[in-house]
Amino acid sequence: MKKIIFSLIIIIFFSQNSFAKTKIVKGQYYEGEIKFYDLKYNLPNGKWLSLGKYTDNMGEVPNIGISCVDFVQLDDRLYKSGISICEIHTSGSYTGYIGMYLNKELNSGRYDSCTLRPEYFYTKLWTKGMSSNCFMTRHVDTVKRLNYPDDPQTTLTFFKKFIREYEVIVPKTVLLAEHFYYSSMVRDKGYSIEYAINPELFGAGETLYGDEDKSEYHRANISDYPEKEKFMINWTKESAKRHIEFETKLNARPNHKLNFKDLNLSSFVSQSSTNNVGESITKQIIELKKLYDSGALTKEEFEKAKKKILN
Repeated sequence: MKKIIFSLIIIIFFSQNSFAKTKIVKGQYYEGEIKFYDLKYNLPNGKWLSLGKYTDNMGEVPNIGISCVDFVQLDDRLYKSGISICEIHTSGSYTGYIGMYLNKELNSGRYDSCTLRPEYFYTKLWTKGMSSNCFMTRHVDTVKRLNYPDDPQTTLTFFKKFIREYEVIVPKTVLLAEHFYYSSMVRDKGYSIEYAINPELFGAGETLYGDEDKSEYHRANISDYPEKEKFMINWTKESAKRHIEFETKLNARPNHKLNFKDLNLSSFVSQSSTNNVGESITKQIIELKKLYDSGALTKEEFEKAKKKILN
């Protein structure tokens, strides 16, 4: 019986956050794993300030809603990084129509498509029938994005308000990785994640040009700046590894997954991924220690569980 109880404690410990959605509250800080609807996502290192949740309609598509939640990290008042997680929810309606609509948009070559535009550094797109899978990295001219974006329907009112309230210093350029997957064969929902960083605060050195076309991160210019090119390649590889995790968590079908052989990811070790693993292990051991201190585990059981985590 004692062994059964011990096993149950361990099972609960490893799965207690597997099913519960994270309550996202504007103005609160979050770290580690969160769950937004059906998507579990590991926030990168550090504490993330929630800007809250918002919903919108999907333009031309009837009865389709988009729900998003945004997080940011600041270094004092300087913008460091940001994450936007969105769910496209159909309530089981128009799944075929939305699949075809998304495929058309992603292949359109327009702004926010997933085909290689001049301002994109790397793209990878797979579409078939009513399924689509997109990954891209690019640089973003923040002045243009905030004031006169390519898409006239882009509204960043809530983010502009955040900038004013917190007196945020916005960098000239951010690097952006975008992830998207939708397949009515898997679920009647689609998910997207945008992860932006201020390269100056991640070791890339000072940004020279903010203008989108003149930027040293522009694909046409970047070979003239070897250190920035190296940074962008590593950022793309690290982001591609995140996309593989994204596909796995959404149970993407094997034939839907993107092929990143051209990036040679097998030989690439992400420093941030290594840090995340270390932090996760530390947190699990701390939680186990609390169980041991409370008397729920014997010393032998504590050591056995700790060994399991470390292995």
